Amino acid sequence: KMRARHIVDEASQHMPFPLEDLIWDEQMISSDGIEENVLVFGLLRGQIVDFTKELMRRTKLKPSRYQPATNLEYQAYRYMTMGQADLPPTLLVNVGAYTTTLTVVHDRGFAVSNFAVGGNFISQKLAEATGIPFIAAEKKKNAYFSGELQFAQDDPTAAAISAAADAFARRIQREINLRL
Repeated sequence: KMRARHIVDEASQHMPFPLEDLIWDEQMISSDGIEENVLVFGLLRGQIVDFTKELMRRTKLKPSRYQPATNLEYQAYRYMTMGQADLPPTLLVNVGAYTTTLTVVHDRGFAVSNFAVGGNFISQKLAEATGIPFIAAEKKKNAYFSGELQFAQDDPTAAAISAAADAFARRIQREINLRL
């Protein structure tokens, strides 16, 4: 009861909306016996209702539980490694459009870190280097990395994508090193 009350108090101070307006949950990430790291997440009721209706309409699925992507990644990793003993700490990297999430999985749970660099970094660099609009750069980037589009070695767009991808890899590596 004391732990639950403390989580409610903390969540109410840090959520941007009143808890009664949210569908929210929490999951213990790790504990050393004294302190606990708890992941708390929430969605506005109206958003989850709209999302659920659209999801059910399009897929004919009926969701029974929503979890944040980090929790799903962690659960998928645990499922894939089920029964394996003495696994070393593992880093899961989820690159989104605007942010990247690092999830370090260890024997006591997982730890999460986010930073504001995502795949749009490459699109922006490509747009700047080639002078094309961001939307066009995004389409070229996606087509190139999916294998739908190929460039000749001497094509300036190929050089721009390669330079942007290299800069992105260096930035991701630097961010990972800072957090680990």
